[in-house]
Amino acid sequence: MTRFIARKETYCLALLMTCSFILSGCGGNTVDETKLDTVPVTGTVMLDGASPGECILEFRPVSVGTGEINKPATARVKEDGSFVVGTYGDGDGAPAGKYSVHLLPLDSTSAGPALQAKDAEVDIADQADGVELSIMLESAKGSVDPLLIPPSN
Repeated sequence: MTRFIARKETYCLALLMTCSFILSGCGGNTVDETKLDTVPVTGTVMLDGASPGECILEFRPVSVGTGEINKPATARVKEDGSFVVGTYGDGDGAPAGKYSVHLLPLDSTSAGPALQAKDAEVDIADQADGVELSIMLESAKGSVDPLLIPPSN
């Protein structure tokens, strides 16, 4: 009888240890540990001197240091050209660094000025009180990538 109880306790202990190992890996958010500190970034964007209308600005890191996350920041541009940048959530800013800025349409079905802008570069400084950007983009109309010119017959 004592042998049966000892065996039952051993199984219960093994089951308890297995469950604790499984559950210890659940619920933790390891992404939070790898987030870079962000700087609040707001601003306005103009395309050929006027607001491009509602669109998306994408901030792609130009250079990434060792151990840093190569995660772009984005901002939804309002009708008046104003925007607030977010990397991990809406309006949380962007890590300090140099970015290539790309103007994109709101969705894949829309076209227009967002698809016709040349990219720009901005440098986001590490300032606790935030950074105010004024981005002036030029139209890409008329510029042709020489690699895309079809060969003549």
